[in-house]
Amino acid sequence: MSRLSLSASDVCLYILALFLPPVAVFLKTGFDANFIINICLCILWWLPGIIHAWWVLYKYDKSQAQEETYVLKQTTPDQPVIFPSPCLEAGACGNLHASAHQLVVFNLLATPLLLLPTREIQNLRRLLSEHKGKMVEVKKYYLPPTALIPNSPQPLLHYPGLLSSIDSAHESIAAKAHDLFTTNGWETQWIFRYGPSQRSHYHSGVHECMAVLTGTATIRFGVADTVSDLDESTHGSGREEGGIEVPARAGDVFILPAGTAHKTFNASPVTEFKLLTPGDGHAVAGEGSIKDTLANVELSGFTMIGAYPKGGGQWDFAKGGEDVGHFEKVWSVAKPENDPVLGKADEGLCGQWH
Repeated sequence: MSRLSLSASDVCLYILALFLPPVAVFLKTGFDANFIINICLCILWWLPGIIHAWWVLYKYDKSQAQEETYVLKQTTPDQPVIFPSPCLEAGACGNLHASAHQLVVFNLLATPLLLLPTREIQNLRRLLSEHKGKMVEVKKYYLPPTALIPNSPQPLLHYPGLLSSIDSAHESIAAKAHDLFTTNGWETQWIFRYGPSQRSHYHSGVHECMAVLTGTATIRFGVADTVSDLDESTHGSGREEGGIEVPARAGDVFILPAGTAHKTFNASPVTEFKLLTPGDGHAVAGEGSIKDTLANVELSGFTMIGAYPKGGGQWDFAKGGEDVGHFEKVWSVAKPENDPVLGKADEGLCGQWH
């Protein structure tokens, strides 16, 4: 933004305002005893014009920046969504600070701020059109350790329907979930299609994010299977006591601290279990970009996409009992710098995990 300059008419007015009063005083009184007093009165006459000129020349730029540039700040869940600026409503501001990317998904308040460096900015207009008016709901579950499962002192986090707020008309929901993960320093590693049931398991050395892309299912958290028969462990008594069962549907996001047991069953539509992304489930293989690969995955049945903190190591598949006597090691896995979808917002793991 360039600094404002004065027009020719403004300059003429300022010259008249500055010189007309002292000239009139001199012509009337000459250099007598009252001349100094009259000059002081002239200075008082000049003062408003000087202040106005200073404001226009030196403060206009900063004032306009505050009016036209905004960053988005998370509000508390009970606050209304407020977009007080025509700039935001009309899409006149084309940019958003990258670290505020994830906040657009939720309940927001637009707050004036100084201009941000271009290299740190992402597209705002698209995000506002997709996420405006949305709120995030956060559910927390504290799961105590069992005889076989460490679980975690940190809560399991569930964001019901979060991904459903994303308009997927022009881009697949998997690709957009991947964008969120990447922005927040998490690595997309797989898309699985789930069958009627699976073995309960946990990951001992890494935190996990699972986001539901399609279908519905039930996920049991917090307990191990005690028999190998899937039907008995799913619907019978072949499991530990306790745990919780959470209905999962398209759009839901789950953040699992390391050590949290989980078992997906009652998937609908009914399909066979299958890894849908190329590779072994520890990375998305292929020659093209990960985003393009994900966008081309054909989704059917109950599917979830999984992500893990970058540099956090590979996930294992512990079924229960492997870490008995060493639960503290599982509990000591480092807290990620960002929530995979909420970034540094207090509503996410940054504010909920300690």
